[in-house]
Amino acid sequence: MIPAPAATRSGLATAGWVLFAMSWITPSSDGRQIGAVAFVESPRFAWNLLTTGNIALGLCVLAGWLANFSIVPRLPPWARVLACLAPWLAFTVVLLQLPVRPSLPGRAAFFLYFYPWAAGIALIHAAHWRKAAATGARQ
Repeated sequence: MIPAPAATRSGLATAGWVLFAMSWITPSSDGRQIGAVAFVESPRFAWNLLTTGNIALGLCVLAGWLANFSIVPRLPPWARVLACLAPWLAFTVVLLQLPVRPSLPGRAAFFLYFYPWAAGIALIHAAHWRKAAATGARQ
């Protein structure tokens, strides 16, 4: 693999951090909720699922919430892959369990803050992967 230039790596990281930060203030489609509220509500929702016998669904939501904390520490590649997938697992559970809109496409459109959040996490991890590949470091 040809190492990516440092500018590309830093550009990915910058774009990731900007998207991640923007997701905290991005509103839902009705403007009644922002991403920061989802950050607080996600572990509550996970706990509700876990305590009502929906263990797998609760763990998916919890993993998605924990992805917020995966962007800073050094992680092995397999953990970075899981951290990129976890938001999508959590989002799938939310789409299937929360009836905020009658249709699935309507629910997917409602959670506007999800998309910059998940993309930001993925770009931050991609920048880490590229940096590790360029330096030969094991992360």
